[in-house]
Amino acid sequence: MSKNGEKSKIPVIIIVISAAVVVLAIAVIGIMTYFDKIEIPFVNDIFVSMGLKEDDKEEVKENEKTQEEFTEEDLKTPYEVTPPDADEYFKNNTSLKSEIKATESEDVHSESETYDNFSERGFDGNLITTEYNMDGDYSEATKISEYSSTKHPMYQTYYISSSGDIWILFEINGKIVANPFSYNEQKESGVQVMLSEEDTITSYDSTTNKFYVNIPNADILTVKKVDKIDAETLDKLTYGELDKL
Repeated sequence: MSKNGEKSKIPVIIIVISAAVVVLAIAVIGIMTYFDKIEIPFVNDIFVSMGLKEDDKEEVKENEKTQEEFTEEDLKTPYEVTPPDADEYFKNNTSLKSEIKATESEDVHSESETYDNFSERGFDGNLITTEYNMDGDYSEATKISEYSSTKHPMYQTYYISSSGDIWILFEINGKIVANPFSYNEQKESGVQVMLSEEDTITSYDSTTNKFYVNIPNADILTVKKVDKIDAETLDKLTYGELDKL
């Protein structure tokens, strides 16, 4: 009997392990896309629509030349890419409420404050990273320290809900927003959803080194408001509940 009992447990264990591997793989895919380690257009478009990333595709289209088109003079001239005009973008694609210079904001959190903020919300134990300093200079994603007083305009982490759904979380100018990665992945419409604790959403642009508090146009991004973005709330937000918000 004991042998049969042991055999009956094997398929269950395999299923559980397989499910865990799939969930972890999806989380890693989302994070690696954000960090430009891999390219998934759908996920990248979410970040671009929030102003969290620049649209590299547009830059390539405007600046690319074939090898035959390059002249000797081109080779002597440093290659420069003109970044997109963030001010123009937010004016044309959102209802812009305010612009805040990152260096003048009093709401930016230090690494230790951000660590405590995510931990208090039940997101402790996951990797929290940052990519920009307070001057808007970019560096590869680095893990923050729970003891550091150094400030950054934006931080990011992820959360896997009790139902296995993937969420990508950002703290921007002290404000938390959440991207329901799994939910957005299965949506048929091209308009993605983002959760905020306010009617507005705060975006960051490193070129201008400014925060943009805005309400995106309906064809750009849907902002859904919740009282608090924490693990308890995200665990309750099934696809059906998200649709109701």
